[in-house]
Amino acid sequence: MRAAVTMIVASLIAFFATAVHAAECGNKTVSVDEINMVVTPKELEVCNGDVVTWQSNGSEMFHVIFAAGGPPGSPQQGDGIYSVTISAQPGRYPYDVKIKGVSLDPTIIVFR
Repeated sequence: MRAAVTMIVASLIAFFATAVHAAECGNKTVSVDEINMVVTPKELEVCNGDVVTWQSNGSEMFHVIFAAGGPPGSPQQGDGIYSVTISAQPGRYPYDVKIKGVSLDPTIIVFR
């Protein structure tokens, strides 16, 4: 009985800890590594009003493309940098970074 109560309490603590998790608000930078073809971080937690900047480590042009309903995407970036102020409903927004004809698939998570 005591073990069952302990398990229930531990489950409730884990549930509420996850439920109240929130992103640390503030401007963020996403690294676009054109040599290794990766985007870091793969998942970025943001708040509405945060400015997210994508910056390439080289000279290749890239696009940031969100599906409908997500933050605005970008035209082709010839200077290796693109910024957007996040304005979206809370949720997960997968997007593509297209570079050298390859689509990378990170996600932005909007908390508030």
